[in-house]
Amino acid sequence: MPDDAAPTPDAAPTPSVSTSYLVTQPDGSTSTMVMHTDRQPTIGEVGSYAASQGQAFAGFPTPTTTSTTTTTTQPPPEPLVGPPRYVPPEVQRMEAPGVEGEWAAERTRTAPAPVVLPAPRAQVVAPPNLFQAFGGYDMGGGAALSQALAPPVPAAPVAPGTGTVDRVAGVLVPQRSFSSQAPAIIGSTVLGRVGTSLANEAGGPMLAAPVGIATAGLGGGLGEGGRILYEKATGAEPAEPGGALKRIGNAAIRSATFEGLTWPARYPAALASKIGAPTLVAADELRPVLTDASHPLGNWFQTYVVGQAPKDATAAWADLGAKGQAELAGDSLGSMRTIMGQVAKAGAPISYGDIAQYGASTTLVPTALVTGHGLPYATAAAVPAARAFLTEAVPKVESDLLRSPGGLEWLGTLRRAGLVAGPVFGLSTRGAAQSVGAGAWPPAEVAFPGPPPKRP
Repeated sequence: MPDDAAPTPDAAPTPSVSTSYLVTQPDGSTSTMVMHTDRQPTIGEVGSYAASQGQAFAGFPTPTTTSTTTTTTQPPPEPLVGPPRYVPPEVQRMEAPGVEGEWAAERTRTAPAPVVLPAPRAQVVAPPNLFQAFGGYDMGGGAALSQALAPPVPAAPVAPGTGTVDRVAGVLVPQRSFSSQAPAIIGSTVLGRVGTSLANEAGGPMLAAPVGIATAGLGGGLGEGGRILYEKATGAEPAEPGGALKRIGNAAIRSATFEGLTWPARYPAALASKIGAPTLVAADELRPVLTDASHPLGNWFQTYVVGQAPKDATAAWADLGAKGQAELAGDSLGSMRTIMGQVAKAGAPISYGDIAQYGASTTLVPTALVTGHGLPYATAAAVPAARAFLTEAVPKVESDLLRSPGGLEWLGTLRRAGLVAGPVFGLSTRGAAQSVGAGAWPPAEVAFPGPPPKRP
């Protein structure tokens, strides 16, 4: 092709001019970049090219040599001078020599003032006369009990790095001895048992539950109060930090909580006792008469009740009428009616109320487990079914024993065993739960944290 022939349209122009320019780095420094073109670019073209490369255009360097050309002998272009690099005043001040000293002085000036805690309250020494100490009067030596409700000793400052994890560890690992918590454990166990027994006799297990929880809490609070009195009267070291009201309230809440947690384990036995105890007492009282065939009442019982179906025995008792029953039973009429009433219950069909209770539990127990509510909700949902089952099962078992030969002896044995096993079971479950609760429950200062100290 001739030298003067025009180049083909597809041929790209060969770069012939290299132009250096400055860009600003993220740290504020500048770097030199090179742009290759086939002609001398303008300042706007250089700036646009730098922006297309993601760079911050900062002008041109001071030329030291002429621009390098590859294939042309054009004269070097005149140097291009861009605007000076803008440095904010704040950055200029930070980059000034000696600024680190000013920053150190500023940190010292703005640092928070240290929190000054009050000095610990001095330990009050009890007077030698314990009567004076329990009276709460200041007899010159300082009565210990007069300080029972004094503010607690301020806790030591929390070291850096301690927090929720350390508090949880303090809850799981008891921070006081078992013997120091024995009064609260004994008080909650005994009063919880007494309150539950009295309420169960009066209104059944559903009334016994709240009454037992309240009396257990009262017993725990009284036990902790006795421990505080002992510490104040003898000058012993406090079992845990905190004022008297905090410690008593914490012990009462703990005792009531663990009394309530053990209620599901005692509910079946309490309900069975409520349903079956009257019949056991009546059968044990009338056993000598009902087993004596020579006695009119015993002869009738052996003839019309023992070995007979519940409906037949109930019908024979009803045929006597009120007057005939009174003449036959005499002074034992009340006990005899209790026995025959239990026999009648065994022959009665299942009630609609029991069917509804079975249906409620059958629906609610799986629902509680499937929805993730856990065992406590499932246990509560099972209460209706347990109540319906015991309401049917206890009369059935007692009726079978009453109508079987030798069954009265078994009922007497069962009553005597219940008189021993009931208190033992109730006290053991309560004592174990209260002992575990005393070790796992947080101390008063953690359960009832006070307000944070104010800065001066």
